[in-house]
Amino acid sequence: MTEQPETVRVHLGDDYYQGEYFREDPKGEYEISREQLERWKAVEDAYRAMQTEIGALIEAKPKTADRATDK
Repeated sequence: MTEQPETVRVHLGDDYYQGEYFREDPKGEYEISREQLERWKAVEDAYRAMQTEIGALIEAKPKTADRATDK
C-alpha cells in the first residue's frame, strides 16, 4: 500500500496589493501536501528577505536631483 503524503488545509487568495497569497487554515477550502506548504513558506521568506535588501539599498543610496544619472 502506498503511503499518502501528509496534507494541510489552506486558504488561498488574490489581493490587489499583495498578489496571490496563502494562509494555513484548518477550515481552508484547499488541501495541499505539507511538502508544498513548506516550499511556499520558504519562497515567501526568501521574497521578504529580497524586499528588505532592496529597501535597504534604496534607503542607502544618496538622493540626487538628476534622476538621469541613475543607472
